[in-house]
Amino acid sequence: MEKLEMIGSFVQHNWTVINDGLVEVPEILVTINFPYETMSGKWLLYLTEMPILSGGSSSYCVLPQNSVDVLNLTHPRGKDDNGNVKTCFPRETRRKRREAEVLPTPQAQSKKTLQFKCNSTVSTARCFPIKCYFRNVESKGSTKIVINSRLWNSTFLEDYVDEDVLQIQVQGVVEISNGSYIKEKEPGNDMTLLTMDVYRDFTISPTTPSLQWWIILLAVIGGLLVLILIILCLWKCGFFERKTMNYKYATVEQKAGRKAKKDKTYMADDIHYTGGF
Repeated sequence: MEKLEMIGSFVQHNWTVINDGLVEVPEILVTINFPYETMSGKWLLYLTEMPILSGGSSSYCVLPQNSVDVLNLTHPRGKDDNGNVKTCFPRETRRKRREAEVLPTPQAQSKKTLQFKCNSTVSTARCFPIKCYFRNVESKGSTKIVINSRLWNSTFLEDYVDEDVLQIQVQGVVEISNGSYIKEKEPGNDMTLLTMDVYRDFTISPTTPSLQWWIILLAVIGGLLVLILIILCLWKCGFFERKTMNYKYATVEQKAGRKAKKDKTYMADDIHYTGGF
C-alpha cells in the first residue's frame, strides 16, 4: 500500500456538541470510540490524520500511540540509516497485522446485515478511544470535531462480498470534565451513535448449481441405449454384410485358366514326342 487512495473510499465523521445551558462550561470532554479493525484483525476504518477541532477557547485531542496514519501514507516515506522505510508501527506489529489478514472470518458466512460496533455488552469490532477536550465553551456555543478516515475496501471484498449492507457504528459520549457545580437538564442525551451503511457497488452473478451425480449417470446410460439402437437398425438394414460375388467369379476364372494352361502343355508334349520319331 503506497497511497491513501489505494485503501478505499474517503469517510468523514462530523460531531457537534452544543452548550444549550445558560452559563459557560469550563471544560467538555468528548470521547469517540473509533472502530479501526474487525475482530479477526483486519482493517476496518483507517484514520488518516488527527481530528480537526473548532469551538471553545482552546481544544486538543488525546489518542493512543500508533493510531493515526500507522502506515505513513499521508506524507512521503523516509528511510532510516539501514535503508528501511520508516513507519509508525514497529516491525513486529506490522508482521502480526499482515499475518492476521489471512485469517478466516466466520461473520462472512452470515446472510444478515452485519454490524461493526464497540460497546460494553457485545463487541463486533475493535475500537480505540479518541478523547477531545474543549475549554470555556460559551452558552449557546458549539464545538465541532471532524474525523477523516478511509474505508478499507479489501476487507469487505475478501470477507463480506456476499453481504448486501454492512453497518459501522461509532459511539460518542460527552461529559463535563471540569464543572461539578453545573447540572444538566437532559443527561440522557450525553451518548449518541453515528451509523454508517456500506453498500457494494457491483452485483454478484449467480453461481450455476452443480449437476447431481444421478443426472450424469442417466445421461450416460441414455446415450449408450441410443447407440445400441442405431447399431441394431443398421444391422437389420444389412449395413454390416459383405458382398463376395466378385471374389467367387475371380476364383472360377483363375481355376479355368490354370486348367487350360495345363491342357495346352500336355498337347505341346505330345507334338514334341511325335516329331522326334
